[in-house]
Amino acid sequence: VGSERDLCKRYVFAPAPWRLEINDKREEINMVPTENQVMIMHQIFNDYAMHRKASALICGEPGTGTSSIGELMAAAFRTKGIDPMVIDGFDPTLPGLLISDVLDSPSNWNPAILMLDEFDTTIERAESGSQGKNAVCHAENKASRTHLLDILSKIPYLIVIATANTPFKQLETNHKGVYVRLGRLNRHFTL
Repeated sequence: VGSERDLCKRYVFAPAPWRLEINDKREEINMVPTENQVMIMHQIFNDYAMHRKASALICGEPGTGTSSIGELMAAAFRTKGIDPMVIDGFDPTLPGLLISDVLDSPSNWNPAILMLDEFDTTIERAESGSQGKNAVCHAENKASRTHLLDILSKIPYLIVIATANTPFKQLETNHKGVYVRLGRLNRHFTL
């Protein structure tokens, strides 16, 4: 996968719970970001410019554009000659998803954008332990989930974008702020 990753390393998605797949068939984004999406992207870009890493939680009802932020940001990066890798469909509560091969090579000119879609449902899955006793996954419970977020927050040239349909205040209250605190997800937005 190393040489294949070097050749195509721009778009990664996890269509099945047992593997991440690298796909070089990058589609151009034909959507125009909304004013709110532009504001969110601007703040994430500012964080990235300052720290060379960024993390955000974007809450919103289905259809508001939370999941498209990663692709919109990648398109904006490309206008500046920077070609990011987008990692979409990563669910750390499902067995067998290994991202170490993907995340070992982000750089200034090739940052990675990791999309943690449906973050609220993966929190519930991790806390309920519903993935089964024999599951080998990144985040099988609350402790491993928070540890994963701590590790991700330290990786240079990585932008972590978590999306949720649950309102931020409800996530913060239900889980005592443990998943959404500063240092894990540094920005919180509502679309």
